[in-house]
Amino acid sequence: MLGLPISQRPDCYPPNEVVQIKEVIVPTALITGGHAGIGFECAKQLASRSRYNLVLAGRSMEQINAAAQQLRTDFGIRVSTLKLDTSSLSSVRDAATKFGAMLDSGEVDSFQALLCNAGGYFGGPLSYSKDGYETTFATNCLGHFLLIELPLRGKALLDVKTLHHPLCLRTAPSVTAGR
Repeated sequence: MLGLPISQRPDCYPPNEVVQIKEVIVPTALITGGHAGIGFECAKQLASRSRYNLVLAGRSMEQINAAAQQLRTDFGIRVSTLKLDTSSLSSVRDAATKFGAMLDSGEVDSFQALLCNAGGYFGGPLSYSKDGYETTFATNCLGHFLLIELPLRGKALLDVKTLHHPLCLRTAPSVTAGR
């Protein structure tokens, strides 16, 4: 029975019983780097197949806004945007605070998933983030780690590291006060 769609499972809806649904809440996913590359392809798949509402987060608001408008037009879903630079730990903290405010205000509802889409830039000269970490490591690892560890209300997290690694689904740990 587990493989059957819910509408066909006899244990879910007894025969001849009218089921009234008062409000349909569409789940929301936050995608880092959801405006280009693999992140944008993930956004399109969630929008087209699962009808998720989305929050696109990244450094270039111009690119994020353009991608958000394309998703709204193509799929008719709600798309919000969020300024986030994963190479900067203060930017990650600010984005998490703003995202919490978006949830509290109702701009974003039914938050279900966080897709951490790594940038994966490994060429060019050695550089360091504002926090003093090597830029690629800060962007692809530390920023996402911090974003996951900040209070995200215990929702499912999907960590998309590279094309060479399988997708890992896990649940966010409980975050205690003062952490």
